[in-house]
Amino acid sequence: MKSNLPSSGISRRVLLATLAVAPALPELLLPAAAQAQASSLASWNDGPAKQAILDFVRATTDRASSSFVPPEERIATFDQDGTLWVEHQWSLGFDIRFSSSHLAG
Repeated sequence: MKSNLPSSGISRRVLLATLAVAPALPELLLPAAAQAQASSLASWNDGPAKQAILDFVRATTDRASSSFVPPEERIATFDQDGTLWVEHQWSLGFDIRFSSSHLAG
């Protein structure tokens, strides 16, 4: 049975795909502004490591500091857990050997 409604030339599939993607478009097309957290390193426990990082950032970002680093000369490296094992080629081999030794025994 064919519908008597006028066709706009857009298929149902295209319409549904467009509606599914539409909520993400503003985030993809508009630059996101960086938002500062209420507290620096809020999830960290207070201690010498946290304080050392905060002191370093404060010293290198304060224009009055002798340790100031201009923004165009700054390099940041981020890692999830403090190790860089996944960046080594032998990591996968180690993972396989470690897993197989535990599965076999």
